[in-house]
Amino acid sequence: MADENTEQGQAAGQGQKKWWRRLAWTGTLGLASAIAAVSIIFQDATIKLSEKVGLREPAVKPEGAQPFVVSVITDYFPEQGFAFSAALDDGPHAAGILTGSEVDDPQGLAKLLDDAGGAPRKEVGVQLVVTGMRNTPIRITGIGVNKSARTKVLSGTSIQPSTQGQSSVIPVRVNLDQTRAEVRDKSGAPYFSRHNIDLKRDERATIGMTYTAEHATYRWTLSIDYVDNKGKHTVHIDKSGRQYRTAAEISSGNSFVLTGKARKYKVAYESNNPSPGYHLR
Repeated sequence: MADENTEQGQAAGQGQKKWWRRLAWTGTLGLASAIAAVSIIFQDATIKLSEKVGLREPAVKPEGAQPFVVSVITDYFPEQGFAFSAALDDGPHAAGILTGSEVDDPQGLAKLLDDAGGAPRKEVGVQLVVTGMRNTPIRITGIGVNKSARTKVLSGTSIQPSTQGQSSVIPVRVNLDQTRAEVRDKSGAPYFSRHNIDLKRDERATIGMTYTAEHATYRWTLSIDYVDNKGKHTVHIDKSGRQYRTAAEISSGNSFVLTGKARKYKVAYESNNPSPGYHLR
């Protein structure tokens, strides 16, 4: 069963606006509907055939190819704002920022950050929602932070949204400025030196972490260490929760990213709060 970190992950989103979150959804509704329709058509024939040849539903579901699946929730801290490498004072991105359509909508913000080379500033929350896929339990014994790039802080454009109070900060933290970034609990000890997470099929645990950066821009991926009845294993995941055998397989565009705060920006936007949109400062 998941330990108390499940509660920490669930508490992490309290106090934040829903539009500051991006949830990686899985599954396709259209495909599910098509399968359901075919199942209805052949249901009677399947039952009769099963009765005739003595087939029975398996008592235990077959083991999944993966030990678990991972969904990623990214929590932005709006009071910290966002930064970009280029000066976005002209063109389609500037128009979208001024109207607010590329900042105040979660999908628009995600696309803006990806397309224009942007990143949240100073802090970002990452929650891993891990769901077991094996009948026999597995134990998660560690999460590794694999920094793939360290560059100067982004200083082209700053966007400062309006805020209403401070967002909740998850006490499980990772300081990317440290040479060896580790997942640590509120006491500063490595989190998995005191905690383990056990999962069986359909059991779910949320692992919430706050990442911080002051002095540079970082790109990173995550690794999950686990133990099953065959031994110790490691999988690597990108910002969407997709799994890989090695960190080298993950492209830069699929990495997590966070930047520190620059002393000065070429272009700076502020919110028009309480009116919609932004203006150049």
